[in-house]
Amino acid sequence: MEPAQHTIVIAIVTNDKREILLAKRHEPESAHAHNKWEFVGGGIHYDEDPTAAVIREAKEEAGIEVEVVRLLPKVFSHLWTFADGRTQQIILISYECKIASGIPTPNLEENISELKFVPLEEIKNMDTLPQVFEMAEMVFSNH
Repeated sequence: MEPAQHTIVIAIVTNDKREILLAKRHEPESAHAHNKWEFVGGGIHYDEDPTAAVIREAKEEAGIEVEVVRLLPKVFSHLWTFADGRTQQIILISYECKIASGIPTPNLEENISELKFVPLEEIKNMDTLPQVFEMAEMVFSNH
């Protein structure tokens, strides 16, 4: 079985209080992701611009229209190994975003059970997917 590779776009949405929007995954079939906190985001469709993909994902998962502030400077990668021996590499491209309109509302159909804004330092104490704090830290590193 050939390993898979997926490119994911991430919306690191901030508010005026310098808090970051996190999404709680609801995926009971995926032990590595279920009930873990992460960012709004997802896969890029074939022939879709990555910026358009991050805007679409924010709308689908959180019901918000976002304005992309900037592409963040570091691409992250993570390898997952599943119980059946399959592996996949996730490549994460992240964008700093602001809410243009709407109120963050979780979409269970998109596997999001909860959304909340949290201060950067609080992320260290949360049960997150890998590298969430490191990605969030990039937003405030040059401000």
